[in-house]
Amino acid sequence: MKSNLVLRVRPRTLAVLLVMDLLLAGCGAREARLAVVSPTPTLPPATATLAPTFTPLPSPSPTATWTATPTPTATPSPLPSPTPTMAVTPAAERAAFRGVSHEWQKLNNCGPTTAAMALSIYGSTMTQFDAAPILKGGPKDKNVSPTELAHFLTDQGLNAPVLVNGDLETVQSLVANGVPVIVEQWLERHDDPLTGHYRLVIGYDRPAGTILVNDSYLGPSLTLSEADFERWWRAFNRVFIPVYPDEKAAVVSVILQRAEHEPGWEGAERTARAELASSPDVYAWFNLGTALTHQQRFAEAAAAFDEALTLGLPSERMLWYQFEPFEAYTEAGQPKRTLVVSAPLATVGIEEIHFYRGQALAALGRLDEARAEYRQALALRAHFPEAEVALAGVGS
Repeated sequence: MKSNLVLRVRPRTLAVLLVMDLLLAGCGAREARLAVVSPTPTLPPATATLAPTFTPLPSPSPTATWTATPTPTATPSPLPSPTPTMAVTPAAERAAFRGVSHEWQKLNNCGPTTAAMALSIYGSTMTQFDAAPILKGGPKDKNVSPTELAHFLTDQGLNAPVLVNGDLETVQSLVANGVPVIVEQWLERHDDPLTGHYRLVIGYDRPAGTILVNDSYLGPSLTLSEADFERWWRAFNRVFIPVYPDEKAAVVSVILQRAEHEPGWEGAERTARAELASSPDVYAWFNLGTALTHQQRFAEAAAAFDEALTLGLPSERMLWYQFEPFEAYTEAGQPKRTLVVSAPLATVGIEEIHFYRGQALAALGRLDEARAEYRQALALRAHFPEAEVALAGVGS
């Protein structure tokens, strides 16, 4: 398998989570209601794996586990390096973490809240109120991208690669081996547009066809059907962030090498093309465009995004989190297309949109307007390195 794991490295590209008007905030529509389910969360030591057999409880709860019956797994191919063979716990029929803290998120704060919940598994008492000032560039910054989450978790001493093209079996295998997983998905609510949202995967039940998550907006130990989980996840190219200490790095490497779908942009391209062959919908075209953009195949990406936009995005908010269309159009020599597609979003208050509008205007030689867009991006996020460099490049 090709090594193409650490992803999403463009300027907070692909999925800036949670950028909304205060009255229409999605992840952040609920004000803070700090409710820690377990004040002293515990997990087996980092060097241990979750046991494949748990004590059954009558109903799921934040500390619930189930009797787990291991399912047969195929013998993996040898690792491509002389790394000693690692013992990977087969994904049992049911597994869940014990003692995971839950927090109700503050407005526009699902990223910091989900990060804090993940850290609680490793004994941290940090809350969203500790994480938000670090993750966000200032009071005007409503957004946290997967890359920003990963950097923050890394600074706490953990590994947190941002991966795409995930699949349920891989997520389940990670959880079975004591590795929680952050995913980015749609938050679907009655009479409200689809909104980007982070969830922390803490368990699963294969016979029931369900995934157990801590959701900062909807509550602790929330049970989602596998069908809904996949449907909401697919919109974000199935991005996932396993969170683990160094002691589990080799185990995670083996799990990712065994993954049914290669967790990288080339794998994401193959998945999107396979979906196009069977059901050419807007997500397949959009995911293809995103994968091609990250491979710098901008003309092909622009054509794929044209198809997605022609079919119609399920919500304009899709472009609040995923900015590859703007990059692809400008890099493919279509900066005017970037300006047209981004125009309805210019007043939402998303710094990345202003940055990409600035890039398009600079490509057209409209430097005064480009400077204004870069300055607006920096007004929303004071420390936005790409915008700072771009502004200096056109003369601040």
